[in-house]
This record gives sequence, C-alpha cells and structure tokens, in this order.
Amino acid sequence: MIVDFLAGKGVKKLAVIDQDNELGHAIRDGVKAEAAATGLEVVANETTEPNSTEVSSAVLKVRDAGPEAIVLGTDNTQSALVMKAVRELGWEPRIMGTSSTVTTGSAGTFGPAGEAAKGIHGTLISELPVSDAPEAAAWRAAQQAAAPSEAGSAYALQAYANTRIFFEIVSRMGDDLSWPNFTKTAESLKDHKSGIYPPITFGPAAGGGHVGTTGAKVAEWDGSAWKLVTDDWVLPGRPVS
Repeated sequence: MIVDFLAGKGVKKLAVIDQDNELGHAIRDGVKAEAAATGLEVVANETTEPNSTEVSSAVLKVRDAGPEAIVLGTDNTQSALVMKAVRELGWEPRIMGTSSTVTTGSAGTFGPAGEAAKGIHGTLISELPVSDAPEAAAWRAAQQAAAPSEAGSAYALQAYANTRIFFEIVSRMGDDLSWPNFTKTAESLKDHKSGIYPPITFGPAAGGGHVGTTGAKVAEWDGSAWKLVTDDWVLPGRPVS
C-alpha cells in the first residue's frame, strides 16, 4: 500500500532505510517486490543496526542516490533520527512508514522528531483515536469518563477493538469453548464490520498462523494532528487514491 500510495503521488524513485531485523527485512522486501510490480525504481537501500543512534551515514548515502521518497523500516527512535537528519540536510523527500515505524496515530515518532516530522505519512490498520466512526467515538467517550489520559491513545483503541472481536467470537461459540471451535468460529467471520478495524475475514496466513484484517488507511502528521488522507479501507490489489 505504501508503494501504491507513493506512486499515486507521482513518485518514480524511492529508497528504503531498514533495520537489520525481521521488521526491517519484511518492509524492505515488500517494498522492493511491489516497486518492481508497479514500475517504481528503488534507487537505494541502506540498513542500520537495531538500537543504534547512528543513521547519518545511511541518510547521506540515500540522499546521494536522488530518491523522491524514503520508506522507513526502522524502529521509532531511528525513524525520528532519520527525519531529523533529513531536515538538517535541508532535503525534502516524502517520508513514509507503517504503523510500527512511524507510529501512525501516536506520538512515538513525531514527538522526538519535533518539526522534522511534519508532513510524514504512515499506514494504519485501525481507526485513529479522533475518528468520527460511531464505535471509536463511543470508546473515546468511555475513556474520557474512566481514563482521560488514554482517550487519545491509538494503542488503547486497538486493545478495545481486539477485545470486541474476541468477545464476538466467544459469544458465537456457544457451550463449546474448545480451541478448535474458537478457530472454526473465528474463520466463520466474513467481512465482519467492527467499526474500528477494516472488514474482518479470518483465514490462514501465508507462512502459517491466521490473519483477520488486511486493509489499511493512510494518515499524515500535519504538525499538530494525524489527519486521514484516504477515506476508505484499502484492500490488497486495489488502487490507493
């Protein structure tokens, strides 16, 4: 979705800065595969060491390759450091990451990055805490009454959404509360609307395990708040507008 979004914004050349771990490798490989399928050129790929604060070398090498956008496969701390290093160079590429690498909806990355984070984009797999979706609004009202400090937390909203789905499955299981029946009942959910996550259809995941949500949205940090830039959930294989 990141590659498709950037392509829709006219990006022709992009770079990846990833970490030498499972998260970084997954994002790097996914970006490269989709770029090849979409016709975008990955002109640079730099890999950092996990937990390192040294990112300037990677940023300089990427800058010299001339990409129009950077995709981040780094943890929150390194993502913030990359943004600050880019800004210090007076360079203005698009910067985009996932809900893990730019903490879309939360302050994990833009907080430490400060002004350097303005204009970053991130994908998200649940509504923002400020969403107008009725289910999110009901959660926010309850949080304001019970735990005001958590009313703006994307993590708290996701925890609530997960719990709602878990209870939905258990309520459908009847008296058979066995693990096989849990899996069977979960996989009976087809296009289930939770109001917070994309439509849920549980099924086997590639490489083992199970997956329920496959859609995403994109948001931008405008310097004061996360703002959605895609209105609807985008599912795999569909264009991003």
